[in-house]
Amino acid sequence: MKTVKVPAELEELENVREFADRILTDTIASDEDQMAIELAIEEVFVNIVKYAGLPKTGQIMVSYEHDSNEEAIVIQFEDEGRPFNPLKSRDPDVMADLSDRVPGGLGIYMLKSLMDKVEYEYVEGMNRLVIWKKLSN
Repeated sequence: MKTVKVPAELEELENVREFADRILTDTIASDEDQMAIELAIEEVFVNIVKYAGLPKTGQIMVSYEHDSNEEAIVIQFEDEGRPFNPLKSRDPDVMADLSDRVPGGLGIYMLKSLMDKVEYEYVEGMNRLVIWKKLSN
């Protein structure tokens, strides 16, 4: 597993994306896979920075693994922010009229739709979110 640890700052998103792109270049990832993975990375990273309540010195660790047996990319995010399990959030009613929708939850819904598997756990003071995307060429 290859890992990058960055300050919890929005400006670091590009570094996290570039790191992922370097991993993806050695895979069979299609353009569609790459776009889905990049969107998922952005959604998770930005939400951690904005809502995890990390101190100014907070760090986010992002790990990538290419599972060649399953032809999947596995990405793990870890932070020391407030415990938050995004999988417990209720999915928004995407069919409802915009005026009837409750704000929030659309990003998590999108993440679950884009990825093949999403898991969360809080272990030893760390949020750990793991996402999987099976690759197609």
